[in-house]
Amino acid sequence: MNKVKNFLEQINVKDIKASTYVSAVVLIFTMVNYVLNIMGKPVININENEIAAWVTAIVGVVGIIYSWYKNQSITHPAQVADDIMKILKDGRITISELEDFIARYSETDLDTEADFDDIEKVPEDDVDDEIDEGSDE
Repeated sequence: MNKVKNFLEQINVKDIKASTYVSAVVLIFTMVNYVLNIMGKPVININENEIAAWVTAIVGVVGIIYSWYKNQSITHPAQVADDIMKILKDGRITISELEDFIARYSETDLDTEADFDDIEKVPEDDVDDEIDEGSDE
């Protein structure tokens, strides 16, 4: 049992190539067909076009769901991060001010939702559009 456990611990899933997964699936189908044939049961009759269609459909659906999840702010921390990004882009706060804020409050154990909900949002009309006074432009 220890040999199996040691073998499983050595597997590096991150660096496995797609061709290895395909080979494993084909091997599994082949072995299942052999066992079914030996037992006298009907074998799995799948042709290459059906396999390609299923693989394409699965990869497509997984890809769509993953890209939607990664590009949409559906969690509260992601929504707060979007707000902070907008504030930075609008020039209402500088990166150094944000870093100071993070440094000041990261040392304490705060409830993020409660703390960010208490921060007043500056209305868009009150945003100062002037260029930083220190620039030469």
